Amino acid sequence: MEVARKLLESYDYNVNEVGLRVGYSTGSHFIAAFKKKFGTTPKKYITASS
Repeated sequence: MEVARKLLESYDYNVNEVGLRVGYSTGSHFIAAFKKKFGTTPKKYITASS
């Protein structure tokens, strides 16, 4: 999940692409796992960190 966070912060990939790169078969599974780990959705995370 740390890899996913770094990929999101690079702004090179969208949320679905990051999910696929770190091994999730669907974007929704990735979003749910990210939210469980970090307490926010990937989209809100990258908006807040920009």
